[in-house]
Amino acid sequence: MKAHHVVCVTRSRCLSLPVSLLFAVAILLNVGVSTASAAPSSVVLNIAKYAAATATHDRPAHAVTSDDVSNAVATSKVNLSLASSSSVSLVANLGDLPGYPREVMFVNSVTYMWTCVDFPDVADATPKVAPCSPQTVGAWNSEPNALNIARDAVAIAAKRGQAVSGSDVVKAAGAQRWRLATKPTFGSGLGGVVKFTNKSTSGFSGSKVTVTVNVCVQFPKTAYGIPLLVKC
Repeated sequence: MKAHHVVCVTRSRCLSLPVSLLFAVAILLNVGVSTASAAPSSVVLNIAKYAAATATHDRPAHAVTSDDVSNAVATSKVNLSLASSSSVSLVANLGDLPGYPREVMFVNSVTYMWTCVDFPDVADATPKVAPCSPQTVGAWNSEPNALNIARDAVAIAAKRGQAVSGSDVVKAAGAQRWRLATKPTFGSGLGGVVKFTNKSTSGFSGSKVTVTVNVCVQFPKTAYGIPLLVKC
């Protein structure tokens, strides 16, 4: 059976079975899957070069965008894994990781090896392809959980008909046993940025690496508002 092939623009829509089962377990257990000890994938390099060429040949030329990356991934003549039993999936596009806004993450659903691409924020620049770092993988593992806690906090306040406050965040984080870098004290209707701190463990070259990951979330000023991931 061929592996599923995925094109994603947002993380919540970028995985399908069987890859999604692996990542769901990884996120729930807060343990990363086997990560990039291998050399950068030739398929990923091909995708990166095509996305860069798309941006360079546009008029006017511009820095690579998430649309350029998604287009390259979806092009079967570029993403050769689409026609093979191996699948290179895009799991984090440009902007999906606020702490790494110019970094893109791929995973091979057969080998479960990660490969990252760093696209410079200037036109006509060469992307850099390399194995993903423990910190980048840790951010990818941790951010969905932090965002879920943030949504819970907003929902707790919404039941009272109010906008979220710092005390709602403390309550939601405590229920999930997540640490806060500092206790948020903002009042309802004021909004604010909260830094979550998490320990993330990933497998690298047969050994486990644990890193401390900070995830920052901007909380809304209005009831029922949408919390957003921001750069710490």
